[in-house]
Amino acid sequence: MSTRSPRTAYYLNRATRGLALVARSVRLPASVGTWVPIASGMEPPWKVSEMLAATFPGLDAKSLSFIALLSDDEVDEFEKELDKAGLLMRDLPETG
Repeated sequence: MSTRSPRTAYYLNRATRGLALVARSVRLPASVGTWVPIASGMEPPWKVSEMLAATFPGLDAKSLSFIALLSDDEVDEFEKELDKAGLLMRDLPETG
């Protein structure tokens, strides 16, 4: 089951060390970790990075990867990169 961004916002995923600007109604990537909304999509990425650095000094926000995901097609391409890096969430087999 995929989750869609209810509004354009920046999302942080600490497990993938990624920061993503995701447009409204675009599917969030199926990666390991959790995509957590952290800021509205109105700010430039450098401001969001500075805010993260001030809020979470141990995060090393300046070294986070950044991507803008403005369509589901862009999410599909990003998931291919995540798969190559071993960071794509795999569906678990049904048990029962």
